[in-house]
Amino acid sequence: MRTKYIKSVQVMLDEETHTKMQRLIMMDALDKDEPMKGMSAWCRDLIEDTVNFQINKSKIADYKGELIKQLKAK
Repeated sequence: MRTKYIKSVQVMLDEETHTKMQRLIMMDALDKDEPMKGMSAWCRDLIEDTVNFQINKSKIADYKGELIKQLKAK
């Protein structure tokens, strides 16, 4: 069953970072011997890997709504 993606994230990058990401995506495809992913799919996988990383999973589990009061103003 395919996952239905319903939320979006918009990110603005400078030209140098964008170029580096394209090269990284290509090298990742070569390492895995797979077709090159689009930037959105590659970024989605990167975000999912980050969220599912064990240290971050424990941070997510420790989330409490009242902690927002401890955030510093911009």
